[in-house]
Amino acid sequence: MPGNSDVASGGVAFNEILYASITPPATVLTNSSSVSTYTINGILQGDCIDLYPQSNLATSTTYLTVGAVWCSAANTLSVQWVNSTSASSSGSPTAVPCVLQVTRPKLLPFGYKNYPTALE
Repeated sequence: MPGNSDVASGGVAFNEILYASITPPATVLTNSSSVSTYTINGILQGDCIDLYPQSNLATSTTYLTVGAVWCSAANTLSVQWVNSTSASSSGSPTAVPCVLQVTRPKLLPFGYKNYPTALE
């Protein structure tokens, strides 16, 4: 039978580890968040991305935390920085060395809304 005979599933096309040095925003107001974007060549919308900082965020980002991470466009990583403290973060934050785990689903060409919604 011609063509691919794989059953459409939530399988993984590949899983890669990348390094990136990202710098948080200079200011995030108290009890709020801010989204910053970074160029990471090769990532695509629908990729599953995990971010693993390799240094203490409390000292390098003036107490910001990571709220969410996603690929907002091809080659564009979006990171939501959250300030849950009683003071605005400010100053010149240092770059944070990070390891990114990028998992690309087999169904990525069909859009993430076509991923399975349950385990079978």
